[in-house]
Amino acid sequence: MKPCRVVVACALGIAISSICSAVELRSGSVIIVPKRQIVKEDVLAGAKNVTIEPEVKGDVAAAGQSVTVSGPVRNSAMLLGQGVDLIGTVGNDAWLAGQNVKIGSTIADNAYVAGANVTLTKDGSVGRDLLVGGGDVLIHGTVGRDLRVAADELIIGGVVTGNVYAQAQTVRLLETALVKGNLWYESPYRLMIAPGAKVMGKIEHRLPPKEKVKPVFWSHFAWWMGKLIAAVIFGATILAVFPNRSSEAAAALRRSFWFCLGIGLVVAIVTPTAIAIGLMTLVGIPLAVAVLFAYITALYAAGIFASLALGTWILGRGRTALPKTIGSMILGAIIFGIVFLIPVAGWLAKLVVTISGLGAFCVSWWRSRMPSAVDVNV
Repeated sequence: MKPCRVVVACALGIAISSICSAVELRSGSVIIVPKRQIVKEDVLAGAKNVTIEPEVKGDVAAAGQSVTVSGPVRNSAMLLGQGVDLIGTVGNDAWLAGQNVKIGSTIADNAYVAGANVTLTKDGSVGRDLLVGGGDVLIHGTVGRDLRVAADELIIGGVVTGNVYAQAQTVRLLETALVKGNLWYESPYRLMIAPGAKVMGKIEHRLPPKEKVKPVFWSHFAWWMGKLIAAVIFGATILAVFPNRSSEAAAALRRSFWFCLGIGLVVAIVTPTAIAIGLMTLVGIPLAVAVLFAYITALYAAGIFASLALGTWILGRGRTALPKTIGSMILGAIIFGIVFLIPVAGWLAKLVVTISGLGAFCVSWWRSRMPSAVDVNV
């Protein structure tokens, strides 16, 4: 429904911009063109309230909170406002847009209308096609050719000489309705026809198209596999570039899990605080940015160290050659990936794995800098 409203609004804007150079321009808070004068040129008016009463021999383009045209317009009318009331006849096409749009006169050619509430009264008529995008659309007048509507609710109580094409939540024909052509409508509900309403052509109902929903299992499985593959690629890179440090971190995690968890918790709290303090000073910004990048990388790598520790513990291989180490890491990553899918418990497990892996990296780094550091076994 929205595309139709956008098209109508765009058409209105294009039409206004194409007004010829001979224009009578009026502006102010309130504009009233009295009935006694005949305007021989085009009229372009913009104000809070616009009322045009006389005959206009050119085009009319008006915008405001309230726009009323009661005099005849020989050419086209382009009206935009919160409330638009067209009472005078229009000799050519009409472009109307607003919250409440009412047509109570004759439009010789086509009419393009957009609004929350659109009404074609019993005194209103459109010589050719009527294109409407709106919320509630009421057609009590006459449409000389086709009626095309995209709306929430469409009510027809007048005469449509051609066909009706409607996309709406509900479509209703009153007892005074007469459709001389075919009626095609797309709606989740069936057409409501009052006794006395007539459709001389065919009636075709189509349900709105439903989006194809991918199976939940396969979409989740694809997402899970994507994350696993990304983790394996990243982990393989870490193991290839830092084989010794990775093995030492995994070993520290197997030997001193609770100690690594405690160290990781401290680092996870202190590091963001230090980064925030560094960003407050001009001198500390470069260092803070570098630490932030390293911190984010370490958080992601923490899962790799934990996966390697779990895999080597299960396989009982300890320190092995690089290909076997990668195999241990993949095994641990698969197990953790499955555990992480568990609601709530999976989130807690992921938090513990990340913090303990971060602590294991810090412990291995500290021991590499301090060879005499006492080993802690918990």
